[in-house]
Parts: sequence; structure tokens; C-alpha cells
Amino acid sequence: MSRFLHTSLTAILATVVITSWAPSSAKAQDASAKMLLPIPTQVPTPENAPSVTNIITESFTRGLETDGCYIPHNPDTWIQPDFVNNGSGGDGQDDGSSSLINLPFTFNLYGVDYSSLYININGNVSFSNPYWQYTSTGFPSSDYIMIAPFWGDVDLGGAGEIWYTIEGNSIYINWVGVGYFNEQVDKLNTFQLILTDGNDPVIGIGNNVAFFYDNMDWTTGAASSGVNGFGGVPATVGINSGNGIDFFLIGRFDHPGNDYDGPGGINDGVDWLDGQCLQFFAGDDTNQAPIASGFSTAPILACPGEVVTISGQFLAPENGQITSIEVGTNSSGLNVISNSSGNPASITVEFTASNNNLGSNTITFVGTDNAQIPLSTTINVVVIVSNTGGCNLCGCADDAGNGGDQEAPVASADPEDLYVQCGDLFEAANVTFTDNCDEQLTLIPDVFVSTEGDCQTTIHYIWSAVDN
Repeated sequence: MSRFLHTSLTAILATVVITSWAPSSAKAQDASAKMLLPIPTQVPTPENAPSVTNIITESFTRGLETDGCYIPHNPDTWIQPDFVNNGSGGDGQDDGSSSLINLPFTFNLYGVDYSSLYININGNVSFSNPYWQYTSTGFPSSDYIMIAPFWGDVDLGGAGEIWYTIEGNSIYINWVGVGYFNEQVDKLNTFQLILTDGNDPVIGIGNNVAFFYDNMDWTTGAASSGVNGFGGVPATVGINSGNGIDFFLIGRFDHPGNDYDGPGGINDGVDWLDGQCLQFFAGDDTNQAPIASGFSTAPILACPGEVVTISGQFLAPENGQITSIEVGTNSSGLNVISNSSGNPASITVEFTASNNNLGSNTITFVGTDNAQIPLSTTINVVVIVSNTGGCNLCGCADDAGNGGDQEAPVASADPEDLYVQCGDLFEAANVTFTDNCDEQLTLIPDVFVSTEGDCQTTIHYIWSAVDN
């Protein structure tokens, strides 16, 4: 078995709408009649289709770590369902569906809860009705409520088996070595679908769908205009809510090869699916912005020289989401100590107060989730740097006059007395005063003059500094 994994991906999704058609029983009795059934109308995918870039990038990483994620079935414990053909004619080995399978857990698809499903031979499961349709369409469609790891014309008449097992809060379904219509066995596909309630660690807590692939060789049966397993109407990989709005598409595949340019480009090569590990959350699509916690809501007062530590978190309410944080300020003095993405995402920064950032400093934290349509929450933390009476942490009086400076201004040196002779010019000595709170100082000189003899005068300078 060969595996092909790729890192350079562009996820521009594609949508296809179908024209639903129900054949009469007279036209659908055997394989020959099936070839005459009309092919659903195919239309291009909308440009605003949701992105699956993260899903595909994470699949590449998991594939490297595990050499593929496909889990083989255990024939001693897994179940082979019986299939009944509900529409296209023939026996249940071609276009058949299982009976309704009850689930011991709830599966959420775009906000709708389901507790039972049908396994459809043609590479998909459904919830409200079984589907016999062998020719796929793109998504979104208002005709199908479907999870499709590989919607194509599977035919078990020539080769292949389908197995499933229920493991408490999950169902595992394997299409094992399945051929394509009409009973062709020269190319075979093996792939797996896992549905959970979001609490199965095998596919990651918070995810509720996984598409795991072993080896994929064909895309299209003859009744869908395929020739030797390729061409014609491409196979579809994705999910569809059935409301014509909510969906996403991994891609549509109609030829051999490893090429993949995103679901919105040209059809892709089926060998690209080999070894892929696609897992995601397909539940309620109402995204909620991350919730911030731990950040200071009141302004923080700081003195020059003080280092303020600010920490906080952003939590994504939805399971399986990852939140990242960006931080910035127009002021100097910010240093990021740690910043880790996750759920929750956490950040710690330090802000050094100084005379260069006196006044109000706004530090902005933005937490953004990784939803298909991301949402963000913004938190502003204000640090007020003060060298006046508002600087309570320095022991100075506040703006209301409460508290007080506990230290008097300090002189750099005591001025010496000056001894001058008659007619001499003199200047007072320079004296520098500093204050513990950098308050404004008022200098008051006192001069005392004493005369000794006829021409010698001693001038005593006494300088006082008063803070505010």
C-alpha cells in the first residue's frame, strides 16, 4: 500500500447543487436499467464555502506521527450489516442500505442531534432516510443529510465488505477493499468513518467525525459515466446538513494521482487520500467568541521603575477549538514573558513603568479562535504611570490628599560658605535636589552675611527644597 501526504494546500471549497430524481421501479430492475438512469445536475461550488485548511494540515501531521490512522476491523467483534436496495434495483450488494442502527450516544450535526443512522453502501451514512443514490453531487444540497467519507458507486458484488462496531460513545464503520460498479475488482478502496459524541480520544476530544483512509484506487462507476474506475461524475468527500446552507467539502475526486488544489479548484487525484487522517467537529455551527478571564478590569497604577505583571486567558466555548492571543501597545516598556495557544490560551506580560511612558498606557490583548469563521475578543488593560500625588505605591499623597510623602527631598551636596574680599565677584554653588516620588520641587535660598574686618565677608547660603 502506498501513502501520499502533502503540505502545500489551498482550501477553496466548492458547492454543487443537485436536481433530485426518483426512478420508477420499471426503470431500475437490473444493472442495464441502472445505466439508463439520469445523472444529477452538477453545478459549481460557491466561493464563500468554509475553509478546511486546518483539517488538512493537521491530517498531514497525524499521518507522519502514526503512518496513517485507518483502524482495521476485528472480524471476531465487528458486525457486517445486511443491506437492502431501496431504489436503484438489483440486490442489496449494489446501492443497498442497512436497517436503522440505534446509537447509544448522541451525534450532533450542525446543531441537530441524531441517535440512529443508516449505513449506505455507496460510501456514506444518513439519518432520516437510507440513500441508494450511487452518483454523487457536491455540497451543499437540500436533498441529503449525509456524512460522506467517499460517496461513489461502491459495488460489493465483485469484491469488498463493510463492517461496523459501536464502542460506547462512538461508531466505527469500515469499507474494506470495495470495488466499483459494475462488479469491478481491478481497483479497490479501503476507508473508514468514525462518528462520536465528541469524547472519543481516538479522534481527539472535541472532534465528532473522522475520515481515515488506507489505500484508494478508484473514483467512479460505469453508471456515473466512469471508464475503468475514473472520469465521469467525481466522487464526493464531505458533510452536508440537508438545509442547503451548512456543509463543508474536502474535495471531489475523478482521476488517479496525488494532485490536490483544494475543493474549489479542478477535480483531484484519488491517491491524495491515501493515508489521510481527517478529523473535525461537525456540530452546532453557531460559533461563540472566546471568553476572557484573569485580566485586570481596573486601571493599574505604577511608579517609574516598577515592573507590572499582567496575566490572562481566553477560553473557546466550543469543543475542539484552539485560541491564540495577540498583544500590542503603542507605549514603550512591554515585554512578553509567555504566550501559548490552546483551549484555554494563556499569556503573561511585563510592563516596566518609566518617565518615558508617564500617563495612561493601553495594552491590548486579542483572543481569536480557529473556527471556520473565526471570532475574536479584545481586552484592554490600562496602566497609569505617575510621578505625582497619584502614585500611591510610592507613599505619596493621592489626588484627594490622602497619605503623604514619607521622605524629604535630598540634596546632592551641602554648599560651602563663601569667603570673599572686597570687590570680588562670586557665584553661589550649584546644588541638586532629588525627591523619592519625582515631585515638583521649589528651591528657597536663605543668605546670611557676616563681616569680619574691613574687607572680608563671609556669605552663608542655606538652600531649602519643598516638595508638593
